[in-house]
Amino acid sequence: MVFMIINMNKTVFITLLLLHAILVAGQTVRSNTGVIVGTDLMTGESITGTTYEFNERIYDCQPDTTFRTLTLQLRGLSKNGKYLNNKGVLASFDLNSKDINWIREVYFGNASIEQYNGVLFHNVGYGSTTRVEMTTGKDLWNSKVLIYSTIPGLNIAFGYKYNSFAQTFSEKLSCVDLTTGKVRWERKIDKSYGWDGVVNLNDTAILLVASGLHHLNLETGKGWDYEVKTGVKDYSKTVGANVAGAVLGLLTGSFVISTGHDLVSNLVSNVVTDSLHIYFASKDYVTCLSHDGSVKWRTELPKETSHSTLFVDTSKVYLINRGEARYNGKECNFGEPYMAIFDKNSGYE
Repeated sequence: MVFMIINMNKTVFITLLLLHAILVAGQTVRSNTGVIVGTDLMTGESITGTTYEFNERIYDCQPDTTFRTLTLQLRGLSKNGKYLNNKGVLASFDLNSKDINWIREVYFGNASIEQYNGVLFHNVGYGSTTRVEMTTGKDLWNSKVLIYSTIPGLNIAFGYKYNSFAQTFSEKLSCVDLTTGKVRWERKIDKSYGWDGVVNLNDTAILLVASGLHHLNLETGKGWDYEVKTGVKDYSKTVGANVAGAVLGLLTGSFVISTGHDLVSNLVSNVVTDSLHIYFASKDYVTCLSHDGSVKWRTELPKETSHSTLFVDTSKVYLINRGEARYNGKECNFGEPYMAIFDKNSGYE
């Protein structure tokens, strides 16, 4: 496996190149400078770069601008060349020294690697998250909370504990200290249909979109809840014909995939906020709330609503229903597209 660094007009481009050759054994790096990869159409000059070869395929690559490293997941192929090996390595490549900082073995059959703004996690199954130190590759801590998102600026992460006996996740959201791995606070948040978004309100508060809206003080976990339907359970007969024509396997950017089967989710809009109010649409309603969580008005939607988009001007709220949703984590058709307009002050359609 090779990746290439190309220098052009003082801008660095990183390109991953898949080779069908078996490279040298052992975790070493071989470089080849001055490789011509193209021509500058303005000047006619050749564009050159440097290739770096590893002994295994690059399954995934995540750059980190703070440490100037690439976190590489290296996995070989089976003997027949059709399947990826479950055993591989996680490696940190230093973009300054052009060498490997550290390597650790990973069994990809039940593990995943996640990286968020200088924070690296090695997850094993559902029940274990290990934070890996970016510069050394050593374990910093291990937690039974499966991490889903982080806020490095506040040194916290969010996730849910997994009960292996019941084979389900806890109903309580856990806030984990990134330094120690200890749980700072917990709060019950309905995740039946997954998370559909996070809205930053200020340095210490967010709105979590999950079966409604949840205001969270990031230091204490306290806040208000507005609960509405953002999904439908056991709805396979209605969407079954649509799923076959959907783009199967396309992730839609949800933070947490819904837990369970035969679920239609993402029946929500974006969240629009101003200095006084919060506007939000769910499966059945479009709602205007005050920032303390109280409902100013709530209007029943004229048709069954799927994933939608809200626009707000000085006097009106515009809702565009997209006619799409998620079914078991994959895109599907749901309902019919339509547009509706509401009075901003009263909610009158």
